[in-house]
Amino acid sequence: MFWKLFGPFAALTIVGLAVFATSIRDRLGAVAVSQAKESLRTTSSLIAPQLAKFASASGQQPSQATLDRLASDISARISLFDQERRLLADSSPKRTQDSAETSRPELDQASRSGFGSILRPDRANGERQLFVARRLELDGVPVGFVRLSVPLASLRTQETGVWRTAAAIGMVLLVSGAACSWFLLKSWQARLDGLTARVQAVASGEHDISLDLHRGDELDSLSHALEKMRATLIGHWLRTDRVKHDLQAMLETMPEGIIAIDVDQQILFANPTFYRLFGLPRSDAVGRKLWEIVRHPALHEAVARTFNGNAAWSTEFEVLSPHRLLTYFSRPISLASGAGSIIVLRDVSELRRLENVRQEFVANASHELKTPLTAIKAFAETILESDPNDVPQLRHFLERINRQADRLSALILDMLTLARCESHAPGFEIQSVSLRHIVAACVDQFREKAEGKSLALRAEVADDADEITADAEGAATILRNLLENATKYTPEGGRIAIWTERVDEGIALQVSDTGVGIPERDLDRIFERFYRVDKARSSELGGTGLGLSIVKHLAQSFGGSVSVTSRLNEGSVFRVIFRPSDDGEMAANASSRRDSDMLGHHGSPVDLEHLMRT
Repeated sequence: MFWKLFGPFAALTIVGLAVFATSIRDRLGAVAVSQAKESLRTTSSLIAPQLAKFASASGQQPSQATLDRLASDISARISLFDQERRLLADSSPKRTQDSAETSRPELDQASRSGFGSILRPDRANGERQLFVARRLELDGVPVGFVRLSVPLASLRTQETGVWRTAAAIGMVLLVSGAACSWFLLKSWQARLDGLTARVQAVASGEHDISLDLHRGDELDSLSHALEKMRATLIGHWLRTDRVKHDLQAMLETMPEGIIAIDVDQQILFANPTFYRLFGLPRSDAVGRKLWEIVRHPALHEAVARTFNGNAAWSTEFEVLSPHRLLTYFSRPISLASGAGSIIVLRDVSELRRLENVRQEFVANASHELKTPLTAIKAFAETILESDPNDVPQLRHFLERINRQADRLSALILDMLTLARCESHAPGFEIQSVSLRHIVAACVDQFREKAEGKSLALRAEVADDADEITADAEGAATILRNLLENATKYTPEGGRIAIWTERVDEGIALQVSDTGVGIPERDLDRIFERFYRVDKARSSELGGTGLGLSIVKHLAQSFGGSVSVTSRLNEGSVFRVIFRPSDDGEMAANASSRRDSDMLGHHGSPVDLEHLMRT
């Protein structure tokens, strides 16, 4: 308030002084020019007789020293012209340009009236000057002209003293007026601030503060009225505070988003869950329109249906950012201001996701279980219809039944292993495990299968990347599943490499192959249950479709992770990160344990880029 009053006053004062100063400056300039003109006119009349003899045709031109001395005495430039306006002499002989000029208005005026003056730029240097010319006569006969000139800048110096005095007076008026206004307004501002502070304190809950000032000034009536209002409102505040606190506590703890709106969709109430469901910052939405806060067509359509039908309405819709699936329920309510609606929103994203996971798992598991069971049933029926004496044929069908039973058993075991990992059931014996022993055992297990396809199987465990923290059987299962896929999808004559290294995240176990590779679009999904990149090839090669999913869940159960990089038709690299054990550094120093020959060929860790290019 203070600046609203003082600011305009100060601005008006400054503008007034500026206008005053400008008018004074212009007036002083005009007075200075007028005084200079009269002074030069008087001076020209005094020196005219002396210079007339020099302007006559028979006269002798004055010396430069004479002109300079005379110009110095009168503090002006002196120029002498003949009757034809030719420059005869000048106290400034360097003004060669001016001597060539023939248009001199001041001389024209002097020729007509005997005296002429003009304020114009000097044609020699462009500087504005006051020119005063007088006609010279000798025995009553015109013989020439004398012209006096002074720069306008020199006239300005005469204004300085007066200008400074006027400026000082203006500053005194400005400062004194501003000071008086400042103190008067500050006095009122202090009293208003005191009353405002008391009102704000009462509004913030300090109900014991009196608003009656009792100072005997103009604010007494206002403070007395405010004190009455305070006493009346205190009772209402106390009652509404209790009700509001209880209601707020209940609504803020509810997992559902709740909002109340009127018929114009103006928000009357919104609990914190409402903001969270729509990813909105916690702000005061009360009093704003619903479509200003949430721009979601499905929500607004549901609200419109509620008001149009004047009945309860429920639906389900999807929110993209953040991605959620919400159920909507609304019911009309009667408000003091008219019709309204109460809206309840519930996040069912996790519920729907679990339902989809369950349905997908049941469908995939049923399909995977049905395939071997169908084959077993078909072979059994064939055996029943076959000749019991045809032993070779019976043996063939029984071997097929045995293979399908093995496949069914492997599928059930994998499903049990996966369920165990996902349920975080106890049973893992987390301890320090040597990757060297696990790699050696797995390589030995798959060596025959690799040799059957002429696959080069290489492995190397670094000394500083041996001891990990995991379950021994779980870590072996991870490597077996990775080797199973590598030998299965690597064509004859290919190469498979296993190596370990210490990285920032822990200890990395890596398995590379030169197999068919994985398309980039499938890399994000290969760790899903029952997901197969090429279903026809997978069915031909066998497998449960759960191996990589088991690898991911086992790695996560041990506090690690798994990732894959691949190039189509070139190969893949699977990388499993394990936590190093407490004595990992001791294992790194035990170089005597380096035992690469039991893993296969000697050499440095496998370079996959080189392996794929060769």
